[in-house]
Amino acid sequence: MKKTISFSIFSACLIIIFVNAAAAGDTQGTTKGWKAGVARVVITPQEPIWMAGYGSRDHVSEGTLHDLWVRH
Repeated sequence: MKKTISFSIFSACLIIIFVNAAAAGDTQGTTKGWKAGVARVVITPQEPIWMAGYGSRDHVSEGTLHDLWVRH
């Protein structure tokens, strides 16, 4: 039963991908279809801050070893 459901979902995903790929191929110079992108941004604070989770600390952060990044 699980194999049948998994195969059905897999088949439906393949059909959707192929239909969209065929539709994107028929655009003749236009930019219809799916677009994807990735980004990476530094989110390291520039000034010293109090750090959550360090209850015994009595002063702000003292620097960084590595930048903090976010990907979206």
